[in-house]
Amino acid sequence: TDISAPGRQGILLIYANPAKSKAAFRDQFRAINKAGSEAARMELQEHPRYAEVVSDGVLAIGGVEEAFPSDLGSRLPIVKQSSDMYSAFLHRQRMDFYDYFAAMTENREGRDITRKERKALANFVNVATGRGNVKGLDADGMDMANKLMFSIRLALSRIQYLAGAPIWNPDASPAVKKTIATAYGQTAVGLGSTVFLLSRIGANLNTDDPTEHNFLKVTLGDTDFDITGGLTRYIVLASRMGSPKSNAYQKQAQFFRFLRGLSSPVAGMAHD
Repeated sequence: TDISAPGRQGILLIYANPAKSKAAFRDQFRAINKAGSEAARMELQEHPRYAEVVSDGVLAIGGVEEAFPSDLGSRLPIVKQSSDMYSAFLHRQRMDFYDYFAAMTENREGRDITRKERKALANFVNVATGRGNVKGLDADGMDMANKLMFSIRLALSRIQYLAGAPIWNPDASPAVKKTIATAYGQTAVGLGSTVFLLSRIGANLNTDDPTEHNFLKVTLGDTDFDITGGLTRYIVLASRMGSPKSNAYQKQAQFFRFLRGLSSPVAGMAHD
């Protein structure tokens, strides 16, 4: 059973406001069986903002997550159970945080947000929870890209999050930009507090050298645990590319090793 969604894709918004993910954790474990999964889905559809997000067609609250890209999940009970639990967490977290950010904006501005603003907020929630996108590339195109690069949406989302792409979204009004900037700040405070607490309790956490592979990872024995939901690999790559310690040839080799690490099994076999 796969319960990694909170740490893999949901962690950035958990840092922003842990209490807002409470229902998502509950739905994840409800989805361990068919009745619970169906109950979680029905409850999601009864959310007051569900109709508007379905109408806007941006927020990713349906279908199978990238961690389970094939139809194998519909054939093998254990795989289907894992897929249902993984998806239940993320769908509910996205819905609840979209509602949280929409309400934050409306309460501050004293008006309902527009359809463009709703789309910009939904896009931010998608990016923060591992559902990046490429403008002009539809779902079929993204599925094809996923055959070349493992979890392409997650990889794109982490790059887009670090680059602040949701803030520069042309659909994001000044009011929405302010809400998204607030969310970035909340996540930074949550992550910073976690790093501080781990350091205080003596955890083996590398906070010194961003060029090291285990930067911002907790090391237990031979295993590193990423506490940033995948952001560190891009921070480390950028740090290595900008480091004066490596020459141009070394940087090129490091970059291609990085790309090789992102390749899907199919693309990896073709390369080999």
